[in-house]
Amino acid sequence: MPWSWRKLLAIHPLVRNHFWHSLGNGQNTFAWHDTWATCCPIIDIVTHRMIKEAGFESHSKVVEIIENGSWRLPSFWDNRILNTNVPLLQEHMMDSIKWCTDAGVLHDFSVSLAWEDLRVREPLVDWYHILSCPLCSTQPDSHTHLFFDCPFSSRVWDEVNKIAGLSLYGGSWADVLHDLKKIARKNFVHSVVSKLILAGAVYNIWQERNNRLFNQSKRSEDKLIQIIVSTTRLKLMTLRFKNNSRTEAALSHWKLPSSLLIPT
Repeated sequence: MPWSWRKLLAIHPLVRNHFWHSLGNGQNTFAWHDTWATCCPIIDIVTHRMIKEAGFESHSKVVEIIENGSWRLPSFWDNRILNTNVPLLQEHMMDSIKWCTDAGVLHDFSVSLAWEDLRVREPLVDWYHILSCPLCSTQPDSHTHLFFDCPFSSRVWDEVNKIAGLSLYGGSWADVLHDLKKIARKNFVHSVVSKLILAGAVYNIWQERNNRLFNQSKRSEDKLIQIIVSTTRLKLMTLRFKNNSRTEAALSHWKLPSSLLIPT
């Protein structure tokens, strides 16, 4: 069995009750094993023999146990099932899977919601505030300080922006994302360089933080700047660009061959 499946099966009891099947036509939701009503999963209440004797299969779908707005279930089955309101199926609507929070609210699935419900919570330790940023040791460690206020990171941002002829560093995530939104869907060489520089700077600053914290290894600001710039240039070498004056200027700036230009 693949490693990924073993891991999924290992956490199945933990996440089982969080996956809620929102019924449409009931054709894609398993009647006994999926959670689609408060009495579910029904397999926790009935046995496989009871299912078989009632004329159903272990893989029967919800649509098969409802007829004309009523249950097609034996009258002697547990009242927790029989007293559940019969769902109103909608023939032309597909079933969907939602994430049911610990508070019982249904949402479209997201990793952040799952993390909030599943993570282990421990009391805040009284020494949390003394953990300083590994890059400068001057302030408590935080995302805002690490990427924008830290002197080490600030110099990295300033230098790579200067080398690339950009102005991405704005002092906050909101400033960076505001500038990036303007060019996110564009494929001009300037927008491509901006996205590569941003990704490279964030990745390498975060990696440097973790290396210092967990591996006790350090790289200088100049080394990080060199890595970000060289990685950006190598990535640009794999792309092709429309031939215009701005592109030619960019290729010259990055010392890239004219063969990257798409012939007109």
